[in-house]
Amino acid sequence: VVERLEDEPDFARFVVVSTSPRFLKYHDAFGEPPKLRFRTCLVLDRVPWARVSDEAFWGLSWYCAITGEGNWNMSPERMLYEVLLSFLAGKPLDEALAEARAADAE
Repeated sequence: VVERLEDEPDFARFVVVSTSPRFLKYHDAFGEPPKLRFRTCLVLDRVPWARVSDEAFWGLSWYCAITGEGNWNMSPERMLYEVLLSFLAGKPLDEALAEARAADAE
């Protein structure tokens, strides 16, 4: 989901929605085992619109969406979460999510 921010048109909110166990390992989790809950939405706020509208980003996103399991150096889900979302955030995804958690805690 991409939402261009009305009050800041040079930025967007980018949301990845997934319920697949393959992808949820990249999403925040809370609770205690055996009752562990995952956030199905991974939100990146204030993503520069220039990155969201980058053709190379969407080309690789398309590749990730149509590529199935195979013998790849980097799986499509790793490409999405570790490369493409890090590109959008402008930093490693773990760092961007940690900053978002800290901002939510304030």
